[in-house]
Amino acid sequence: MTTHTSTTTNHKPLASSSTSTTTATTTTTSSRASLLASLKAEKKSLHTTLRTFEKRFKRDYGRKVTTAGDILPVEKEYHRYKKVKALIEQLELQMQEEGGGVVVAGATKGRRSSSSSSKAADEKK
Repeated sequence: MTTHTSTTTNHKPLASSSTSTTTATTTTTSSRASLLASLKAEKKSLHTTLRTFEKRFKRDYGRKVTTAGDILPVEKEYHRYKKVKALIEQLELQMQEEGGGVVVAGATKGRRSSSSSSKAADEKK
């Protein structure tokens, strides 16, 4: 009597690595874009709160906010604003480095990098 041993191997269909990488990148890019939009909305809200406080402070005290003691009523918002701003800059940089698309109206809004300034000067010549 011959005993036949059957071995079954679970074979998974091979997915191309580029497909799975692209899907992961798309998901990551999408998540980052969503996070970036959320952080920018929070930053805008915090900025409005802080500017309103500064205007009221000037109206009430006749001077601008100048000391750490002056911001005590909005200290948490101030620190959160700084953290959110740094997170936005970091996230935009990561997205830019990974080719996650063009960064629009980022933390460098209104500023030119030295390389783009020199390029503009070279083009004028």
